[in-house]
Amino acid sequence: MLRHLGAEVWKVEPPAGDWARRLAPFVDDHVDTEHSLFWISYNRGKKSLSLDLRSEPGQAVFTQLLGRADFLVSGYAPSFSREVGLDLELLCGEHPSLIVASVTPFGLDVDLGDQPAIDLIVQASSGYMHMTGDPSREPLVVGAGHQAPFHGAMWALVGSLIADYSRVRGGGGALIDASMETALLWPIAPGISQWDSALVDLARLGDRRVVGTESVRLVFRCRDGHVVWFLAGGPAGRVGMTELLQWMDEEGLHSPDLTAIDWPTFDIVTTPRETLLRYEEQFEAFLLTKDRDELLDFALQTGLMMAPVRDFQELLDDVQLTSRGYWSDSTDDKRGIRLRLPEAPMKATERIWEAADAAPRLGEHTSEVLTRELTMSPLEIAALRTNQAV
Repeated sequence: MLRHLGAEVWKVEPPAGDWARRLAPFVDDHVDTEHSLFWISYNRGKKSLSLDLRSEPGQAVFTQLLGRADFLVSGYAPSFSREVGLDLELLCGEHPSLIVASVTPFGLDVDLGDQPAIDLIVQASSGYMHMTGDPSREPLVVGAGHQAPFHGAMWALVGSLIADYSRVRGGGGALIDASMETALLWPIAPGISQWDSALVDLARLGDRRVVGTESVRLVFRCRDGHVVWFLAGGPAGRVGMTELLQWMDEEGLHSPDLTAIDWPTFDIVTTPRETLLRYEEQFEAFLLTKDRDELLDFALQTGLMMAPVRDFQELLDDVQLTSRGYWSDSTDDKRGIRLRLPEAPMKATERIWEAADAAPRLGEHTSEVLTRELTMSPLEIAALRTNQAV
């Protein structure tokens, strides 16, 4: 994100390459450090420096580079940083204008500060998983397995930009300590508050959501997949419900139960659960006769809050995303591939999000950066390579 906002980003990798280079899936099943689609997606436009931070020459080069940097983003455990002589707090003291952002599973100065943890562990420890999945089964991990790092990274970015705003107004640098665990507490904050104030446990409900003391179904089957919708009363019930019932009537699926309801005053909380379940079954019987596109067109015409559950191909073909210029068709000449990748997630009055080139090959920019930033000669760089420091 810093790269897209205009920064030149140096990705410091160990000589064997960053761990993310080994994450599946791979382009055309080329299982190597250059064809991970995860790596290609999240490292566009960066410059790759191969540098061994465990070696004294490597540490010396890194320290010199810090003198040329505005930000340092670290994902290392505190013990590793201290082990290689790069304690983050000490670095802040040595480089008073540097903004250091640390992203770790649990934070720096805590008992679990050095505890290794994959996304699954952080989602579990934060309570995030407690609210995800069917109530009759085990909790489920959210997303493709990277929610905790992404949430932690976003808060590290926010902290870094706030610190940078202070710095350009005359302040100094800062240490930003982003915990993935605490970052995941923000999306579930209402659940924590409800338990703390009323001892109500907003545990996982599968395809349902809590409304007052009751719950309503959110996901319904249709002829070619699923749609998201819920039985709404009150202000939401005024929009589209009458038209939906008229459509059902025209299709011969008239329901006296449903047409007798005054939807603008319908109250889910005071409706018995058995009645709600019966209503939901009647609506789904109708939805099963329709395709997602038919239902989406109807929702757009009437304002009914309904949307299709989409797959990846449908996202790539989506008219709304295309109209925002969200997708970028990128040719990666380094790897001989063509990819469609997302662009800016937000719009601004002036363009603040820069396009980025292809993701770097391992160590591709080591000589360029060391020559330009530290005025190293080819012989000095060759000596570092001989010592396996780069």
